Parts: sequence; structure tokens; C-alpha cells
Amino acid sequence: MATLWPRSKPLFPCARSQDDDNAEKGMSNSTTNLPTIPPLVHIEPNTTSNMIDCPSSFSLARKSDMTVPYVPASKPTIPSGPEHNKPPLAKENTSRWVLFRLWFNTYRKFFIFSTSLNLAGLIMAGFGRFPYAVEHSGAMVLGNLLCAVMMRNELFLRFLYTIVIHGLRSWAPLRIRLAGTSILQHIGGIHSGCGLSGALWLIFKIVDIIRHRAMQHNAVIITGVITSTLVCASVISAFPWIQLTRVASNHHNTFEKYHRFTGWLGLAVNWVFVILGNLYDIKRGEWRSDASTLLTTQELWFAVFITI
Repeated sequence: MATLWPRSKPLFPCARSQDDDNAEKGMSNSTTNLPTIPPLVHIEPNTTSNMIDCPSSFSLARKSDMTVPYVPASKPTIPSGPEHNKPPLAKENTSRWVLFRLWFNTYRKFFIFSTSLNLAGLIMAGFGRFPYAVEHSGAMVLGNLLCAVMMRNELFLRFLYTIVIHGLRSWAPLRIRLAGTSILQHIGGIHSGCGLSGALWLIFKIVDIIRHRAMQHNAVIITGVITSTLVCASVISAFPWIQLTRVASNHHNTFEKYHRFTGWLGLAVNWVFVILGNLYDIKRGEWRSDASTLLTTQELWFAVFITI
């Protein structure tokens, strides 16, 4: 009796009928095949090639059937309890002595030492107990400025670093080598202290010239005032409370150029001030034409080394 169900195609195109297998083996089966249930997933038959291995039905399904909705992962919840609500530990208060030692570093030690030494000389000169400073106040000015410039000179600093590194490396203990490097790293304190002291000595000299302006030439007084103004402007522009302001911090290079420009301009005017001050004879009230007198003065050679 013929079946009422039509013979459906196999699920996979590469699957072979069991009847064909039995026929090839010489065993013909006369039983009726059960109807095949249509597949739930639409599969496109592969008619281009006859593969030996049958591919999986999941690989032949459309991508739209395989999409899974994205579910965002939930954040882990932190359990609330007395052990999780503890306040943060309070920071230990640092003693004032430790904070002072951190603040009073080698840089500030050099600055205070050089400034205090010059202030003591200024006070003694003001009371007439330091006659050398009164007679050679220009040398005190240029000596401090020379020391300040040397502390920022690259060749001089390379010379100091060579001595400390190669001279102490073989025999000096670690503590001495660390002290040497700390001194070189904070040597800018001498630069700041001597620069400020030079400006103070210059003000002292200008005040002394103005006090005896009846014996001084007007050209000497004018060049002295201009030199003092430029040097003081250069020193003030390098003060920490000027450099650490918001404007100076945002325009550091501009303030640095201003500091150097006014310093070198003050040095140029200082040359004129030194030459005029030494060529004018206060006692006679006239200009001297003797060059040997100018070459033997201390102020001239200080100015030469500052320029170099």
C-alpha cells in the first residue's frame, strides 16, 4: 500500500538514504519509511559542491537567527555595615621641627649666611667701624656681583663639579660626597644672597655720593642712580614672591629674560659709572687723564671679571 505522505528531502543534502545503502549492500528493505518532519530552521541546500563531511546546521543558519540581546552586567554592590562605614584614618601631624628642617635647606642656609655677612659689614660701615668699605664701596658692590655671576657661570660650575666628583670619588666617605653634591645643587643661595647684598652696597654708595654731591660731578651721580635702578630691578624680579605669582609662573621665560636683560644692562652702565667715578678727582674737582690710576683700581678689574 502506497503511503499518503510525500517523500520529503533529507535534512542535510549530504545525507544518503538508508535504502540506497542497503541496496548497495545487496539487502533490499521493503518496509515503508516514516515521513520526515520538516526542519524548524530554514536551511539553504548546498548544490555547488558535494562535501564528504556534513556541516553543522548552526553554521548554515542566518546571522539574524543567532543574535542574542545584550544585557549589561550589573555592578557589584558593596555590602553596607559597620565595618564598611569606618571613617578614614587621620594623618599624623608632622612636628614643626621637621617642617622647619625641610624648609631651612642648604639653599636658604647659603642665602642667609651671605646676606647676614654683608649686612654686618653695612652696619659697621654706617657707624664708621669699617673704613675699607667706606673708601672702596664700589669694590664691595662689584665683589658681591662678581660672586653672584660666578655662581651661575657654566664653566665655573663645571670646574666645581669636576673637583667634587673626581676628587672625592676614590677616598672620601659617602657622607662627605653627599654633602658636596648637596652644596653644588643649592649653590644658587649664594647667587641670590650676593646679588641682594650687591644691590644693598650699591644703594649705600649712591647715598654716600648724594650726601657729598657738592664735591661730585653730575655725570657720576646720574650714572650711579641709573646703575642702582637697573641692578635693583634685576634683583627684585628674581625674588621668590615675584617668581611664584600666577603671572610669573605662567610666563617664567619672560621674567627670566627680563631679569637677565636688566642685569646685563646694569653691568654696561656700571662700566660707565666705574670709569667716571675713578677718573674724577673729588679733592681737586677736575678730571684726571692718567690711565695708570684707572688700571690700578679694584673696581675696574672686578668689572672685567664680571664681564668675562
